[in-house]
This record gives sequence, structure tokens and C-alpha cells, in this order.
Amino acid sequence: MIYVYNNEGLHDTLLCIATKRTDAVIETIEKDAAVVLMQNQEIIGYNILNASTKLDIKFTGLLLEDEPAFNKQIALLLTNADIALPNIEAEIKQQFIIGSVEQKQKHPDSDKLSICQVDLKGEVLQIVCGAQNIEQGQKVVVAKIGSMMPTGLLIEPSILRKVASNGMICSGKELNLAAEFNNKGILVLPSTAPVGTGFYEYFKKEMI
Repeated sequence: MIYVYNNEGLHDTLLCIATKRTDAVIETIEKDAAVVLMQNQEIIGYNILNASTKLDIKFTGLLLEDEPAFNKQIALLLTNADIALPNIEAEIKQQFIIGSVEQKQKHPDSDKLSICQVDLKGEVLQIVCGAQNIEQGQKVVVAKIGSMMPTGLLIEPSILRKVASNGMICSGKELNLAAEFNNKGILVLPSTAPVGTGFYEYFKKEMI
């Protein structure tokens, strides 16, 4: 399970993400303990309202790590409310991927936007980026379509000034990283960062 909590931005709501969302309609079932989110008759997550009154939350932003104690809190809360637990997929942890900027060109209708072709190893995404420090050849972090940002923002396909954009190249701040990684603009990774690898796994091993 992946958790997103931002008391100020999400009004004391804990987002619990069990699996990747699809384009199917999201159905909601409201319970006292949580709002259950479903697609195609499968649980994809929960929204726990007034979370600080029900859980001992000691983080802000995105919690990707396996935290047994917090997982037990969630399981106990849901089980006591007679809410089913989902089959949890590890795939969602791979929605933030290390990519290589293969091409960068000026947006034809904006001085501040660039059109980038970003290789994720076997998959190339076109992403429109507004960061002034984006350059061809950089290793960057890409939030793929369907990713949930630490603020609760869901990344969706978009059209920016008539140009398709399929994902987002992330800054350290957008990834909820420590201040030392929050330089202005996108987060530029070391040139040795392995393309196609999940960012948070790499970050934990190589950058902390």
C-alpha cells in the first residue's frame, strides 16, 4: 500500500493507494472509517477522512516504504469497520521512473515550455516541461500517467498549448524530498542513474 498525507492540502485525509488506476469509472462506497474506491469491482484504494483522529500519522507527503507498524494500523481500522483489504500490487511503486532526456525542443507557442522525448528504457514519452534547467542528456525522474504525487495530484494526459504531454518531469520539491534536493527546477540525477529503474528504490540506495 502507498500512502499520501498532507494535512493542509488534503484536509486531514489519508489517501491509501492499493493499485494503479485505469480509465474505468471510479465507484465509491462510503463507510464510517473510510471511503472505499473501486474500479471494475476491485478495490483500488481508500480515503480515510479525519485521519489524525483515527491513526498515529508521523509523516507528511508520500510514504512508499513498507512500514509494518503503520500497515497494521490501517489493517486494524479497516478490518474493525468490516472493510475488505485489497490484493496489493507492487507495480504502483514503479510509477516514478528514472528517464533520460533524449531530445529537447522549444515549444512553438511558448517561450517557457520545452517539448521533451524521455526514454524510460523501452518506452519513450513526450513530456512538455516548464523547468528552465531541463537539458538533453539529463537523467530525470518521470511521474508516469496514473501516478499520485505527494500533494494528492493525479498525473493525467494533458495538452499544453496544443502539444500532448504524457507524464511529468519532477522536481525534488514535487517528490517531497529533503531541502538539499529542492534546487530550483527539475531534479537532475547523476549521469550513472539507471534508466528505467524505480526512482525511490534508487534514491534510497544511492542518494541518501
